[in-house]
Amino acid sequence: FKKAERQVTEELRIAPDNQKINQIAGITFNNLAATTKSITKPIQKQQAKVALGYLKKALELEVYRVEDWVSTASTHINICAIYSHLGKHSESAEHAELALTML
Repeated sequence: FKKAERQVTEELRIAPDNQKINQIAGITFNNLAATTKSITKPIQKQQAKVALGYLKKALELEVYRVEDWVSTASTHINICAIYSHLGKHSESAEHAELALTML
């Protein structure tokens, strides 16, 4: 995971305004979050926090650099699920509402 994260971060550093690289990076961070979340069932708090970190990176790319609202909505849904698991239901609801608005 760390190797993939470093590679994506390096690509973003080299070409920060490249739309395609930003889109792929957002997808990669979403996939890293999904994989982190699914390593053990039920998800542990530490894994949830790592996954949440990846999703926040994806969200930043999607909102400010890619403007792909379907991907952004999907990221909000994933964040919603993790916040719910962590018992942060008001944060979870906020992200669910954002996703619905985007879709």
